[in-house]
Amino acid sequence: MRSRAILAAAAAGVLIPGAAAAAPDEPAFPQAPGGTAAPTEIVLPTGETLSVTPSGALAADAAAGGFITSWNEEGDRIAVPVDALDEVASGELGADEFNVDLLLRGERPDEGEDEEPGATAKLTVTGTWLDGSVPAAIGVSLVNLKTGATAGPAFFEGGTATGMFEPGRYHVLTMIHRNLDDDIIMAIDEVVVCEDGATVTVDGSEALPVGFDVDRDDAVQQGVTVELMSYEPGTQDGARLGVFAYNDELFAVPSGRLKANRDAGFVLRQSFASPVGAADPYSYSLFRAETDGIPADPLETVRDGELSRVDAAFQTRGVAMPFDRFDLVEHPVYEAWAWTDSGEVPLPSSRTEFYTADPDLAWSHKGTIGYEGIGRPYDEVYQSSAALDAGAVQTMAWNDAPVGVGLSDTSGQRLLPPRFYRHDEVGAMLLSPHMFSTEVGGESVLSDFHSGSSSVSLDGELVYEDAEYAGTSVGLDQLGDGGRVRFTAASERKASWTTLGAASSGTWEFDYDPAANPILPVAVVAFDITGFENGAVPAGTTQEVSLEFRNQVGADDQACAAMTFEVSFDDGATWTEVAIDRDGDVAEAVLELPADAAFGSVRFTAADELGNTVEQETIRSFAVG
Repeated sequence: MRSRAILAAAAAGVLIPGAAAAAPDEPAFPQAPGGTAAPTEIVLPTGETLSVTPSGALAADAAAGGFITSWNEEGDRIAVPVDALDEVASGELGADEFNVDLLLRGERPDEGEDEEPGATAKLTVTGTWLDGSVPAAIGVSLVNLKTGATAGPAFFEGGTATGMFEPGRYHVLTMIHRNLDDDIIMAIDEVVVCEDGATVTVDGSEALPVGFDVDRDDAVQQGVTVELMSYEPGTQDGARLGVFAYNDELFAVPSGRLKANRDAGFVLRQSFASPVGAADPYSYSLFRAETDGIPADPLETVRDGELSRVDAAFQTRGVAMPFDRFDLVEHPVYEAWAWTDSGEVPLPSSRTEFYTADPDLAWSHKGTIGYEGIGRPYDEVYQSSAALDAGAVQTMAWNDAPVGVGLSDTSGQRLLPPRFYRHDEVGAMLLSPHMFSTEVGGESVLSDFHSGSSSVSLDGELVYEDAEYAGTSVGLDQLGDGGRVRFTAASERKASWTTLGAASSGTWEFDYDPAANPILPVAVVAFDITGFENGAVPAGTTQEVSLEFRNQVGADDQACAAMTFEVSFDDGATWTEVAIDRDGDVAEAVLELPADAAFGSVRFTAADELGNTVEQETIRSFAVG
C-alpha cells in the first residue's frame, strides 16, 4: 500500500451519510456556533485527524496511512487505521471508538456497560492465507437472514473470530488480512447457527484474484474500493464490510449459490493507469456489482471496445506540474462512498481514458493541483460525463478557460457547493461562490483554504461580517421576512501551482423572499477568450471574447437586462471599458492585447430584469505572453 493517505483530500474520501440522498436544492452542510459554515474535524483515539472537505468527503493527513472501513447497523461508518487494526483485534480498542459519523455529530461511543446480548450459541470463523499460513487479522460482519439484524464489523488478531449469536440462518462476510497494510481475501458464507453453535472455515488456498483483466498488459492498479455485502434486494440495507486502498491485491473464495433471496456479493470500483512515462498514456476506471454471490471466476475480462472512451487533454494553469486524477461513479442503488485514484498526469499532457459503460452509471471526474495537506491551499477541478455508452468516444479539456468567479457545480458536491440557497429543513441559508473558478467548458474549480472576507447586509443593515476567514462561504440563519440582501466576498491567493487568479471579489444584490424558490436569484458573468492555452493568450494579438449571463442552476430563469465589461493589464491599477455587443444573455467583444502585457484582469457588472445585480472582478484572469 502506498504511503499516501487513503482518506485524503488529494486522494479520495467517504461521502457524508444522508448527504447523497439530499434533494439537489437541499444539500447538507455543517453549522458552526453563530450559524457560519465551518470545516469539521474529528480526532480518532489513535491520534489521526479526519476533517470534512468542501466536496463532502472525509480527509486525512498524508501521514495517516490506510483505513479499513465498514458500517454498523445504524449506517454509521467505521474507519479503523490499518496501524491500529491489531489493537482493535486484541480488544485494546473498540471498533465503535472509530465511528466517524458518531464523532462528527459531536457524540461519543457509549461508555456504559454493554447490554446482555441474549445470544446462546457460539459462531467461530476461521481463515487461512493463500499458502495456508495464519493471517495477521480477520474482520467479520454478519446479518440474520430472518430478522435482518446485523452485527459487526469486528476485528480479531490471527485467523480466528468468535461471537455469540441467536440461533438462526446468517450471511457471514469475512475479510482476511495477510498483513495490516497488504492484500485481502474476501468470502461470503451462508450458515445456520444452531444451539450448539457453528463454524465457518475460509480456506485461503481456494481464493482467486478479484478485479478486471484489461487489454493493456502493462496496466498498473492505482486505486480500489470494494464493498462486501448482503443486502435486501435493491437496497443497501444489511451487512457490509469494505476496504479502500491503492495497490492492494484482492482475492475471494467463490461462494457458490447462496439460498437466501438477497443481493449478496461485492461492489467493486477499480482503476488502472499506464506506467509512468508511457509513450501512449491511458487509464481505466471500472465498476462492477456482483449480487449472486462471489462468482466462480471473480476476475472479469473487459475489452477496450466494450468501454466508453474519453480523449482527455490536460492544460496547465500557468505552471507545469503534476495533476492527480480521480473518478467517482454513481450507481442508483450502490452509493459511491469514495473517489478512486486514476493516476497522476503531468500538466500539460493528454491521455486516453476508459470507463465502464452502463446507462445506470454516472461519472464525476476530479483533478487536484498543489495538495500538500489538510488546511493548506490547493485546487480541485471537477468535470462530469453522466452516463457513458459502450464504444462512445468524447473529448474532455481540463484547465481550458480563464479564471473568474463561478457558481457552476459539475461535481455534485455534498458540502458547501458553489451555490446561494435557502435550506428550509434546518432554517438556514448558504452563500458560497467559488472565487477562482470557471464557467466555461463544463468545469467547476474549487480553490480552497485561501484567506478571504465576506459580509451580508439586509435592507442596508449589516447582519454578518468576517474580515479575515479561511474562505468566503457563509452559512446563516434565514433572514426573517426577507428584504434586499447584499452579499460581498473577496479572496486573495498566492499559489505555487498557478500564476492565475491572484485575487477575486464579487458583490451580489438580490431580493430575498423566504417563501420563494430556495435557489436564490443570483447570477455570474461567464467569460472566455479565444487563443487561451496553458493559462495564456498570445501577446500583441486581437482576440474574440464571449460573455454570458448565467443564473445559478435551479434558480428562476431571469433574462439579462444590462451588462458591462472592463479589462486591466496592470493588475487592476487602471481599467478600460470594453465595448460589447449583447443579445439577451450573451455578448461578444474584441480585445486588443498589448505586446508588453503580462496578465489580463477582468471586471463585469450585470443585472437581471427584476433588478438583481452582480459585480465581479478577477485579477490575473489570464496570462499574456
